[in-house]
Amino acid sequence: MLKKKYVITAFVLVVILSQAITACVKTPEPSTPLAQAPANAVSTKTGVLIDASMHTATIQAPDGSTYTFGIGDGTEYEGSKDLGETVSVSYDGEYIAGTVAISIITLDEAD
Repeated sequence: MLKKKYVITAFVLVVILSQAITACVKTPEPSTPLAQAPANAVSTKTGVLIDASMHTATIQAPDGSTYTFGIGDGTEYEGSKDLGETVSVSYDGEYIAGTVAISIITLDEAD
């Protein structure tokens, strides 16, 4: 009987000790890397309008990169939409081909 009490007492102490250790362990909080922008951040690309249709617009940046944007019902235009014009395109989040533009603003009209 005395042996059974020791086993039960030892078991209870092990459980209490494991609970105490678990309670003291601090779980790290998830963090966002500094380089990662929030998904809802507005970004802008500027370049020459080289292709435009009813549902897409493609610009060529000064470094030669091309960016194609979707045009949705909510896309706002400021200025004309002629090829060869320098435009600024604003969009949400990170750029991927087909990202829907929030706004397209003409900065410099073509001759």
